Amino acid sequence: MAAGTTGSGPRAGPAPDGTPGPSRGAPLATIETRVAAGTATVVITGELDAASAQLLAVHLAWTAGAGARHVVFDMAGVSFADCATMRLITGAARLLPGGRRPAVRQPGPVVRRVLALTGLGSHCDVIDAGR
Repeated sequence: MAAGTTGSGPRAGPAPDGTPGPSRGAPLATIETRVAAGTATVVITGELDAASAQLLAVHLAWTAGAGARHVVFDMAGVSFADCATMRLITGAARLLPGGRRPAVRQPGPVVRRVLALTGLGSHCDVIDAGR
């Protein structure tokens, strides 16, 4: 799974209140997973919604099979994230030994907002750019 995997499909535009949302025709998400020294790094770019959740779940299953002790989600390139997909990311803790929590690295404003509004931020470690 070292190579990235991309999905695409019909998309919706912004919400009626103008909140940015997935854009029509844009690639859904690109997800690349690497495991080294017991740490899985999952680099995600694009838009995370119900359609990309299945792709992310495949990567997480592969990560669990690879024996990762830590999971880091690099989300600097994520332009949209829904609650269900963020629950999947924070739920990766179930795959980790010893009660470890997944880390979300470089979340943009959209990801931070979902983590804050849903309370999911308390289920992961947030790592900013300088760390």
